[in-house]
Amino acid sequence: MSGLGMDRHGLVHSAYEFKDIFDRTGEYTGPFCCPFCEVSYIDKCIKTPCVKAPHFSLVPNGPGHLGQCNGEPARYSEIAAVVDEIKKPRRKVVGEIEFPEALVAASPVRARFKKSGDGQRPLQDEVERRRHGVDVTGFQASKFTSSLLRTFVFAHRRLKELAREHAQKSAAPSTLEFKRTYREVMESKPLELYGERLTYNDVFINSRLSPPGKPRIFQGRGWVGQEGDELVIRDGDAWPEEPRSSVKLEFFVVTDANIAECAPRTHRQLHSKLVDAARAGDPVHWHAFGSVLYSDAKQFVLRVMSLDHLFLEQ
Repeated sequence: MSGLGMDRHGLVHSAYEFKDIFDRTGEYTGPFCCPFCEVSYIDKCIKTPCVKAPHFSLVPNGPGHLGQCNGEPARYSEIAAVVDEIKKPRRKVVGEIEFPEALVAASPVRARFKKSGDGQRPLQDEVERRRHGVDVTGFQASKFTSSLLRTFVFAHRRLKELAREHAQKSAAPSTLEFKRTYREVMESKPLELYGERLTYNDVFINSRLSPPGKPRIFQGRGWVGQEGDELVIRDGDAWPEEPRSSVKLEFFVVTDANIAECAPRTHRQLHSKLVDAARAGDPVHWHAFGSVLYSDAKQFVLRVMSLDHLFLEQ
């Protein structure tokens, strides 16, 4: 499997990043190839639902990479061996499903190369120039990343289902053994939030818990309203002011009421859902990533900095 690929426009991204682009815009820009030697790739789990991580692979029984090319940037290849030597064994995978491991910022284009065309492939000198010229900032071929919150919401649900199934094999629901096994499964899958290392058990916060002072994924059910140039979700539950506190505070999720015409398709769709819910007075189930602030009005306020970090269901 290869980490980076090039689309029909000559744009270079990782398979995870092309998956985000497809989910964000609805545009599939394949077929894909190696960005360096232009051998054809088969893309997996980019435009179709899949339980595996997005990736590229060579065409079975087809041609291989040219010369010294291995499908990876030269700088990444140089450090990969060192990283592999010091890397700790990965945690046991639950079932056959691969879970996204890191919420990251959306990546800019790593490179743009002019494709050879007419079935030709670049010369070895050009292959090496490309391998040394691509941007590898934040590139982690062995880690399933995404910049879209909804990716992690769906993964969290799948993991909870697997945890319940696994726990029920050894204990009856509501027993201490069931809870211990369930928690063990939830803690077995790592999840990074912009570099902070946590697990799926630590990240998702609801109204039973007091909001921590760090960025987390919060969830609830509430109503949307517009206040000036802001759309505001007022959660239906009051949240504890402090851990184990009987004092409860209102919780609000805030985002801009205006959206640019050139915004990604998913952003425009989400904005429309918010506006429609505000007009109809219908409740929404929401997930949002960010830091919760304690306002002067004694309220919890989470301002969404990117619509990639907000997910709604009705």
